[in-house]
Amino acid sequence: MDPAVVMETTCQGEILTALDLRLNALVQKMDAMTPMLQALEAKVLESTSSPADLPSSPKAGIPLMYPEIPLPACYDGNPNELRGFLTQCDVYFQIHLHAFSSHQSRVGFIILLLKGKALDWASSVMDKKSPILQSSDSFINALKTVFDLHGREALAGKALLKIQQGQKTIYQYAMAFRRLAWDTLWNESALIYAFYNGLSEEMKDALIARDMPESLNELIKICSLIDLRFQEKRQRQTRKQQKRDD
Repeated sequence: MDPAVVMETTCQGEILTALDLRLNALVQKMDAMTPMLQALEAKVLESTSSPADLPSSPKAGIPLMYPEIPLPACYDGNPNELRGFLTQCDVYFQIHLHAFSSHQSRVGFIILLLKGKALDWASSVMDKKSPILQSSDSFINALKTVFDLHGREALAGKALLKIQQGQKTIYQYAMAFRRLAWDTLWNESALIYAFYNGLSEEMKDALIARDMPESLNELIKICSLIDLRFQEKRQRQTRKQQKRDD
């Protein structure tokens, strides 16, 4: 047999073996977590009177493949880290739907990842058999109420009233504006006003002869086209100046 073919076959076999070992190790990790999750879910169930389940889990006996992703880092009650922690938990739930098909399993998993002040709060909630244990959404909202001390929505609103385009391009300004707008509950009219208010005087002058759009996206689109013309004009002026200097 051609040595090259033998080598390629050997390499493929080694790769498949390595992948199989990694998959088996990951399945073992998930299996090891199952008793802990079941125990905590049972404890949560004891603390609730009428558990509310999410859609039923996949049928037993169907083999499942588990992506290899790390557990979210433990959360200690730091307000600045709450949003990232909840985002990572949500991603983990979406990838492992089979393991988190009930509200109690999700609440239990989150509690397992709490420490410090956050765990103290969760322990108090369980001791009181609070109704929020029946719903993962209610539990998460309560977690936000207790530990999101900075009031992300209020801070984002204040920042939107102060943000200015300055020397930034419309693309840069719009990107920063949208990041803040995402954390508010402002309606379209309020967002349009705030965006327009922060535009450069040059851009505002260019918009005078135009009707104000009814959506933020349309306003940004118009400003982007105008900004592109401004940039082209400045480039032409720069080239002319360079020719004079030469």
